[in-house]
Parts: sequence; structure tokens; C-alpha cells
Amino acid sequence: MLQTANCNWRCAAAIVWGMLASLPVAMVASEPASISVSPATVVLRGQRARQQLVVTGQVAGRSVDVTRLATVVPFAVGFVDVDNRLGVSAISDGQTALRVSVGTISIDVPVQIIDAATPHPISFENDVGPILTRFGCNAGACHGKARGQNGFQLSLLGFYPDFDYAALTQEGRGRRVFPAVPDQSLLLKKGSALTPHGGGKRIEPYGPHYEVLRSWIAQGMPRRLPVEVRVERLEVYPPERIMTYHEEQQLLVTAHSATLPRWRPFNRTSPRWPRSIRRAWSKPDPCRARQPSWPGSWARLSSATC
Repeated sequence: MLQTANCNWRCAAAIVWGMLASLPVAMVASEPASISVSPATVVLRGQRARQQLVVTGQVAGRSVDVTRLATVVPFAVGFVDVDNRLGVSAISDGQTALRVSVGTISIDVPVQIIDAATPHPISFENDVGPILTRFGCNAGACHGKARGQNGFQLSLLGFYPDFDYAALTQEGRGRRVFPAVPDQSLLLKKGSALTPHGGGKRIEPYGPHYEVLRSWIAQGMPRRLPVEVRVERLEVYPPERIMTYHEEQQLLVTAHSATLPRWRPFNRTSPRWPRSIRRAWSKPDPCRARQPSWPGSWARLSSATC
């Protein structure tokens, strides 16, 4: 009888713990004691400049990601646009600030926008290739397989950029990329499912990834730029974080390069960069949290890129 009672108590405790652990972050971290925003200051340079914000709250003495709970209101209209993931994009030159709020707590983030009307040249290796990897176009189950897919073959996970460039620009009778009318390129029409595609819709029509590919085609599909950005190191924030079951953490990935001004690391948390190869027990959402799959498991933050 005593053994049965102990078993029942343990089972009940496990059920209650599981119910509490499965509560969404919004219920656990709805009113943190304080919040902080990373980066503390935002500098956007160029037409498609974008900076991801990460909002951290202090809840019960520990740091918790509250990015998806935060609301952001620009001080002035017409300078920046803020999406539902708290990605800040440049609209026009100037200076403004963002008020980031979680519940009754607010913090202001200064923003500077430079050369918002100046288009940046698109790099095949830094921009186009990562999009193909990010959306699985060059994966082993798609065009990255040994014989390709439907006559279109890419190198597996983009390991041979020269091969991929030739496949896009020189094969397929010139139909895969069409600089005269970029929107008629099969790369865009099939990838966005505007034309029937066996792999389904990979990118949103006329979305940010679509526009990057379209700009590259309109610029004449350059293989290399006169000055290529070479990434020297990656910085991931937060570098580490203790997480509970079903808790999520927004990552901020910043690439540093000697070919850019020292004060301007360029943010690569944008969804157009590839996700890293992940362990089977990690169940991430693109450019979002690394979620422990069960109590006691962990997810590597330092290896994650989006």
C-alpha cells in the first residue's frame, strides 16, 4: 500500500511538473523585473540593412528571452520598419529611437540610418548561395543529390560555388536566370511557386529573400564583387543561456569583417543565412530559439547561424 502511494505521488508530481514546464514563455515571463536590449545601439547602413533585436528579461533571478513578448514603437515614422520578429530595417536616412516595452517596463534604443537609398551589390557566395542552403535547395533530398533533380544539379550544401554558379547561369538554356526580366527567371518563379515546382514553395513571392535573388539577377549575376566581404569571426548572443523545458531563445549572430568599417559589424541573424547542421534532438525554428527537446537536454548556442 505504501509503495503504491509513493508511486501515485511521484506520478502526480511528474504530471504537474510537465504541465508547468510546458507553459508557453508568455505565461512565465509576462512581467520581468527588468529588461535589456541587444544591441544597445542600432546602426543601419545600406538599402537592405537589417538588425535583429534580442530582448532579455530578468525573471525570478535568471535571464529569460522575452523578444516575442516585446512591443517596439519608433519615435518617428518613416525611418525604420520593425517586423514581428523584431527585425529593424532601414527606410530612409536619419536618426531616431525605438521604445521597446515588455508589460510596464520600457527601454529606448537609439537608431542611426546611413545611405538607406544606396543599394549594396549582391555577393553570390555571401548572399545567393546561403539562401539556397537556408531553404534546402542544395540539400541531399533536392538539387544537391548526386544526379540533381529534374536536370538541375547543385553542389551539396553549396560546397562548390563555381559549380553552382555555372549551373544557374550557363545551363538550362538561360531560363534559370533572365537579367532582362528578372521576375521571369525560373530561379524565382519556381522557388516562390509562381510556377509549379516539385519542391513546393521555398521562398515568399516578393519577400526579402526573393528580392535579394532578384537584385542579383538584375545586377547581371556577378560571380565575384570587386571587394568581397570576408567574414573573420562570428559573434553569437547570448553566448550561453540556461533554459527550461520548452523555453525558447532568440539568437543574434553578428559577422565581423576587416573589409567593412571597424565600427560596423554586419548583422547576419537575417533568415537568408543558412542554419547550421544540428543534432537530432534540437528542434529549432529558423532564426529563432534553440529548444531543449526534453528536460535535462541542452542545445548548443555557439554553433547556430541563421
